[in-house]
Amino acid sequence: MLQAMSVRFLMPSALLCNNMKKKQKNIILIIVALVVWGYLVFVIYDKFFRTVDDSFYVENDQDPFNTVSKEKQDTYRLHLNYRDPFLSRNFTQNITKTPIKKEVVEEKWPQILYVGSIKNDDASEEIAIVKILDVEHFWTINNKIGDLKLLKINKEEIIVLRGKEKRTFSKQ
Repeated sequence: MLQAMSVRFLMPSALLCNNMKKKQKNIILIIVALVVWGYLVFVIYDKFFRTVDDSFYVENDQDPFNTVSKEKQDTYRLHLNYRDPFLSRNFTQNITKTPIKKEVVEEKWPQILYVGSIKNDDASEEIAIVKILDVEHFWTINNKIGDLKLLKINKEEIIVLRGKEKRTFSKQ
Protein backbone atom coordinates (compact mmCIF):
# COMPACT_ATOMS: atom_id res chain seq x y z
CA MET A 1 0.00 0.00 0.00
CA LEU A 2 2.85 2.34 0.78
CA GLN A 3 4.41 1.60 -2.58
CA ALA A 4 1.17 2.41 -4.40
CA MET A 5 0.99 5.83 -2.70
CA SER A 6 4.53 6.77 -3.62
CA VAL A 7 3.88 5.80 -7.24
CA ARG A 8 0.69 7.92 -7.26
CA PHE A 9 2.65 11.03 -6.28
CA LEU A 10 5.27 10.53 -8.97
CA MET A 11 3.00 9.77 -11.94
CA PRO A 12 0.24 11.99 -13.34
CA SER A 13 -3.23 11.11 -12.27
CA ALA A 14 -4.42 10.57 -15.84
CA LEU A 15 -2.04 7.64 -16.20
CA LEU A 16 -3.11 6.01 -12.95
CA CYS A 17 -6.71 5.51 -13.78
CA ASN A 18 -7.73 2.01 -12.90
CA ASN A 19 -9.87 1.61 -15.96
CA MET A 20 -6.89 2.13 -18.38
CA LYS A 21 -5.26 -0.97 -19.48
CA LYS A 22 -1.60 -1.62 -19.11
CA LYS A 23 -1.07 -1.60 -22.88
CA GLN A 24 -2.53 1.91 -23.26
CA LYS A 25 -0.29 3.25 -20.51
CA ASN A 26 2.79 1.85 -22.24
CA ILE A 27 1.81 3.45 -25.57
CA ILE A 28 1.40 6.89 -23.96
CA LEU A 29 4.74 6.57 -22.13
CA ILE A 30 6.52 5.48 -25.34
CA ILE A 31 5.08 8.50 -27.22
CA VAL A 32 6.25 10.89 -24.46
CA ALA A 33 9.72 9.29 -24.45
CA LEU A 34 9.96 9.55 -28.27
CA VAL A 35 8.99 13.26 -28.14
CA VAL A 36 11.67 13.99 -25.49
CA TRP A 37 14.37 12.04 -27.40
CA GLY A 38 13.33 13.66 -30.69
CA TYR A 39 13.69 17.10 -29.14
CA LEU A 40 17.17 16.25 -27.82
CA VAL A 41 18.29 14.90 -31.20
CA PHE A 42 16.94 18.04 -32.94
CA VAL A 43 18.82 20.36 -30.56
CA ILE A 44 22.09 18.47 -31.05
CA TYR A 45 21.68 18.33 -34.84
CA ASP A 46 20.78 22.02 -34.99
CA LYS A 47 23.86 22.92 -32.94
CA PHE A 48 26.45 20.99 -34.96
CA PHE A 49 25.17 20.32 -38.49
CA ARG A 50 22.99 23.26 -39.48
CA THR A 51 24.37 26.10 -41.59
CA VAL A 52 23.03 29.58 -40.94
CA ASP A 53 21.63 30.79 -44.23
CA ASP A 54 18.17 31.70 -43.06
CA SER A 55 16.92 35.06 -44.20
CA PHE A 56 15.45 35.98 -40.85
CA TYR A 57 18.89 36.22 -39.24
CA VAL A 58 20.17 39.80 -39.56
CA GLU A 59 23.79 40.56 -38.87
CA ASN A 60 24.54 44.10 -37.79
CA ASP A 61 28.19 45.07 -37.44
CA GLN A 62 27.41 48.29 -35.64
CA ASP A 63 26.72 48.10 -31.96
CA PRO A 64 24.26 50.88 -31.03
CA PHE A 65 25.66 51.00 -27.50
CA ASN A 66 29.27 51.30 -28.59
CA THR A 67 29.95 55.01 -29.06
CA VAL A 68 33.72 54.70 -29.48
CA SER A 69 34.86 55.35 -33.03
CA LYS A 70 36.66 52.46 -34.68
CA GLU A 71 39.12 54.85 -36.33
CA LYS A 72 42.31 55.48 -34.44
CA GLN A 73 42.89 59.01 -33.33
CA ASP A 74 46.38 60.41 -33.54
CA THR A 75 45.71 63.61 -31.61
CA TYR A 76 44.12 63.98 -28.22
CA ARG A 77 43.03 67.09 -26.45
CA LEU A 78 43.47 67.23 -22.68
CA HIS A 79 40.78 69.02 -20.68
CA LEU A 80 42.69 70.19 -17.65
CA ASN A 81 39.78 72.09 -16.13
CA TYR A 82 39.71 70.52 -12.68
CA ARG A 83 39.83 71.71 -9.12
CA ASP A 84 43.31 72.06 -7.64
CA PRO A 85 43.26 70.22 -4.30
CA PHE A 86 45.90 72.51 -2.79
CA LEU A 87 44.67 75.93 -3.93
CA SER A 88 40.93 75.24 -3.51
CA ARG A 89 40.08 76.86 -6.84
CA ASN A 90 39.66 75.79 -10.43
CA PHE A 91 42.83 75.70 -12.42
CA THR A 92 42.67 76.35 -16.14
CA GLN A 93 45.72 76.43 -18.30
CA ASN A 94 45.75 76.87 -22.04
CA ILE A 95 48.44 74.74 -23.51
CA THR A 96 49.47 75.70 -27.01
CA LYS A 97 51.50 73.25 -28.92
CA THR A 98 54.11 74.70 -31.21
CA PRO A 99 55.02 72.67 -34.24
CA ILE A 100 58.49 71.20 -34.13
CA LYS A 101 60.60 72.59 -36.92
CA LYS A 102 62.79 70.08 -38.60
CA GLU A 103 66.34 71.16 -38.89
CA VAL A 104 67.41 71.35 -42.48
CA VAL A 105 70.66 69.48 -42.54
CA GLU A 106 72.68 70.67 -45.47
CA GLU A 107 74.56 67.76 -46.89
CA LYS A 108 78.24 68.43 -47.20
CA TRP A 109 79.74 68.38 -50.63
CA PRO A 110 82.65 66.03 -51.08
CA GLN A 111 86.05 67.58 -51.62
CA ILE A 112 86.33 68.21 -55.36
CA LEU A 113 89.53 69.43 -57.05
CA TYR A 114 89.57 70.35 -60.75
CA VAL A 115 92.99 69.31 -62.06
CA GLY A 116 92.58 70.04 -65.77
CA SER A 117 90.92 69.01 -69.00
CA ILE A 118 91.72 66.96 -72.09
CA LYS A 119 90.18 67.66 -75.47
CA ASN A 120 90.04 65.02 -78.16
CA ASP A 121 90.07 66.63 -81.58
CA ASP A 122 88.59 63.61 -83.36
CA ALA A 123 85.56 63.21 -81.09
CA SER A 124 85.30 66.92 -80.17
CA GLU A 125 84.61 65.82 -76.61
CA GLU A 126 86.21 67.46 -73.62
CA ILE A 127 87.13 65.36 -70.58
CA ALA A 128 87.72 66.88 -67.14
CA ILE A 129 90.29 65.41 -64.79
CA VAL A 130 88.77 65.69 -61.32
CA LYS A 131 89.86 64.50 -57.88
CA ILE A 132 86.88 63.57 -55.72
CA LEU A 133 87.87 62.53 -52.19
CA ASP A 134 91.50 62.03 -53.34
CA VAL A 135 90.48 59.67 -56.16
CA GLU A 136 91.08 60.82 -59.74
CA HIS A 137 88.23 60.53 -62.24
CA PHE A 138 87.93 61.27 -65.95
CA TRP A 139 84.59 63.02 -66.27
CA THR A 140 82.60 63.99 -69.36
CA ILE A 141 79.68 66.42 -69.61
CA ASN A 142 76.29 65.10 -68.39
CA ASN A 143 77.85 62.01 -66.78
CA LYS A 144 77.29 61.24 -63.13
CA ILE A 145 79.65 60.14 -60.39
CA GLY A 146 77.50 59.21 -57.40
CA ASP A 147 74.96 62.02 -57.05
CA LEU A 148 77.21 64.58 -58.78
CA LYS A 149 76.60 65.58 -62.39
CA LEU A 150 79.03 67.56 -64.54
CA LEU A 151 77.27 70.37 -66.41
CA LYS A 152 80.01 72.45 -68.02
CA ILE A 153 83.78 72.32 -68.59
CA ASN A 154 85.96 75.38 -69.21
CA LYS A 155 89.75 75.66 -69.24
CA GLU A 156 89.67 77.36 -65.82
CA GLU A 157 86.55 75.92 -64.09
CA ILE A 158 83.84 73.26 -64.05
CA ILE A 159 80.18 73.50 -62.99
CA VAL A 160 78.82 70.57 -60.96
CA LEU A 161 75.19 69.86 -60.01
CA ARG A 162 74.16 67.99 -56.88
CA GLY A 163 70.41 67.70 -56.35
CA LYS A 164 69.19 71.25 -57.07
CA GLU A 165 72.37 73.02 -56.08
CA LYS A 166 75.07 74.11 -58.57
CA ARG A 167 78.65 74.86 -57.63
CA THR A 168 81.63 76.08 -59.59
CA PHE A 169 85.09 74.65 -58.96
CA SER A 170 88.19 76.46 -60.21
CA LYS A 171 91.35 74.85 -61.55
CA GLN A 172 94.00 74.09 -58.88
